[in-house]
Amino acid sequence: MAHPVGQKKPNAWGLFDMSGNVSEWCNDAHTYNYKNVDTSVDPTGPPKDDLVWATPGGPDRIVRGGDWLGGGKSCSSSFRMGEKNTKISQIGFRLALSPMRSSIQGKVKKPSALSAFAKEIDVQYKLGNSYYYGKDGVAKDFNKAFECLEKVAIQGDVRGQWAVGYLYCRGEGVAQDDTKAFEWFEKASLQGHVKAQHELGVAYFKGKGTLQDYGKAYEWCSKAALQGNEDSQRLLGIMYEDGKGVPQDYVMAYAFYNVAANYRQEDAIRLRNIVFNIMSPLQVEKAQNLSLEIIKNIENNKKK
Repeated sequence: MAHPVGQKKPNAWGLFDMSGNVSEWCNDAHTYNYKNVDTSVDPTGPPKDDLVWATPGGPDRIVRGGDWLGGGKSCSSSFRMGEKNTKISQIGFRLALSPMRSSIQGKVKKPSALSAFAKEIDVQYKLGNSYYYGKDGVAKDFNKAFECLEKVAIQGDVRGQWAVGYLYCRGEGVAQDDTKAFEWFEKASLQGHVKAQHELGVAYFKGKGTLQDYGKAYEWCSKAALQGNEDSQRLLGIMYEDGKGVPQDYVMAYAFYNVAANYRQEDAIRLRNIVFNIMSPLQVEKAQNLSLEIIKNIENNKKK
């Protein structure tokens, strides 16, 4: 059966359920013959003299993307078939809103439906936050916090995805579940949430909710570290010191410990001093210069 949207990984453009789940019924007319169609621009169907336009009730409309009932080959944006007014559980459609321009002023107006939807998401998120912290006149209630934040997360909101992962990780308002925590952290990470990227790196490093994979731990911690996450900077230092996911390198280990210490990571100075004792003066100088370069890059990234 079909599942609620936003539970699988998004595609490269951040769109959910474009392949599988429910096929999309499109406005484009369907034909098997695009021989005389200009494909230099996105066609909306065959030429107007094509026989499909003479079909009683109009032509079939394209259905694409595959669905829960079809096989793996159909779960692709290039797969297409034709349907008319069929009402079945594995075919739906996607609503898309575009900014409207005033014909007088030429200014972009935000669609009211989109604005109302965004406001509702924001209200749910803030309410979940209030329940979690017990603020804004609301009594602390982890169960209600989870309920509100899960609604937000399912709609694809990155704040909600991070929060739900956090609640599953800590077992607050919901049974503790490392696998579900990993899934929500992954969704938020793919949307660029820095704290989620760190948690995803930790999950891969410890094999928590997923298979242990030092290479992926390094990949996600690097993303978070270079965006200023001091805990990922510390973990990168550990990985370089122990040779986990990367070749052992005391210079790199010291550099990342030094960066983390610069951003006030509590344990970074202690770890840096341990590595310092087994390094030559030349290595320490090289590591210090490298850490300054890393900090410079992080600060430049913050300005973008």
